[in-house]
Amino acid sequence: WTFGDGSGISNAFEPYHEFPTSEPGSYEIILIAFSEEGCMDDRVKYVYVTQDYTIYVPNTFTPDGNGVNETFKPVLDGFDENDYTLYIFNRWGELVFESHDMEVGWEGDYSQLNENVQDGVFTWKIEAGIKHSSDSKIFVGHVSILK
Repeated sequence: WTFGDGSGISNAFEPYHEFPTSEPGSYEIILIAFSEEGCMDDRVKYVYVTQDYTIYVPNTFTPDGNGVNETFKPVLDGFDENDYTLYIFNRWGELVFESHDMEVGWEGDYSQLNENVQDGVFTWKIEAGIKHSSDSKIFVGHVSILK
């Protein structure tokens, strides 16, 4: 067996191998077998290793000016910073906030009117591409504002 990651070979019947999760990519696995008569055959398969991703989205924030919990800002790990959009919608489906920067959160304002929104429940939607992959994910949920 060769595992395509430079770890050497194994002659075990059913080897155990752990691929590095810090290096996403595809790894070529090759099994070379010999029959009792000395005939050789090989089989090639690929293992695709992707980076883990996590997302944490708070369900409530309090933009009341006291300096604590003022901004709604999801925390994402394993996503492409250049392929990210956060949308915030009010209960009528109007877009009240949009960001393409993971470091910019929503402060409870209606961005087109430069005024604060009222207390209530808002819908958020995140579209984000996964690092080292052509895959992207869409997440949807609700956030409450308390003042």
